[in-house]
Amino acid sequence: MRFGQSIERSCKEIVNTYSEKDLKRIFKDYGDEKYSSKIAKKIIIERDKTEIITTNQLVEIIASVKKIRKKIHPATQVFQALRMEVNDEIRNLQSCIEASKKILKQGGRLVVISFHSLEDKIVKSAFKYLDKAHEKDIPLREDQVDTPEYKMSKIFTPKQEEIHFNPRSRSSKLRVIEKL
Repeated sequence: MRFGQSIERSCKEIVNTYSEKDLKRIFKDYGDEKYSSKIAKKIIIERDKTEIITTNQLVEIIASVKKIRKKIHPATQVFQALRMEVNDEIRNLQSCIEASKKILKQGGRLVVISFHSLEDKIVKSAFKYLDKAHEKDIPLREDQVDTPEYKMSKIFTPKQEEIHFNPRSRSSKLRVIEKL
């Protein structure tokens, strides 16, 4: 789950040491998990019996709570949330957008693909903030040139053909902002 060996926090550590409240928050905020509270509670119960070491152990715990089967695996959203927590993905996204303001040159474009609603909300919010030119030295605008007047918030999403060949792209949203 770690994006590199330099990341010290592990999924095992999170699952075995975080409080029920923190697990619930992670699953709900990062995974949009409907059963976040029940899964967090079940993890606490099971880890009190024995340390959760394998992904199979965690999958069994999640599956015991989420009895209804859908198109995606019942553990997908929880594992997504754990990956985001392990890698501190939200803070890294915010830092990246912030840093890009300093290095983007005139005519330069920042392109961000998000795969999660929380990520997209952060990108959209940051781009809107920049577009309003709150920072006078760096007036940025979203990339949309249909008319001489600027249009806000064009989102690029994958076409059905791409989703068919690349199912992971189904939730992706691409946004572009250009420094004028």
